[in-house]
Amino acid sequence: MMPEQKQIIRSRLLRQLDDTRIPIDLQTLAIGARLGGFRLDDAEVERELEYLIAKQFVSISAAALSAGLKLYRITAAGTECVEAAG
Repeated sequence: MMPEQKQIIRSRLLRQLDDTRIPIDLQTLAIGARLGGFRLDDAEVERELEYLIAKQFVSISAAALSAGLKLYRITAAGTECVEAAG
C-alpha cells in the first residue's frame, strides 16, 4: 500500500471511531473500511490500527464479556487529530 493510501485508511479508521465514540471490534472496523472502498483484509486493518495505537491515537481493550475480543477506541489525541484534519 502506498503511503498516501495508508494515510487515508488511517484517517478513515479514526473518523469511524470518532463518529461512534464507543469501542469497536476489528471486524466492524474492517467492514467500514471495505464499505469505504478499501480492499483490505482484517490483518491489514489490524496493522493500521497497531500503528494508530503506537501513535496513541487509538487504545485497545478486552471486551467485558469476552476477554478474547479486542475493542478499539479513539483517544483524546486521536480526536484532536481528527479535528485538526477537519
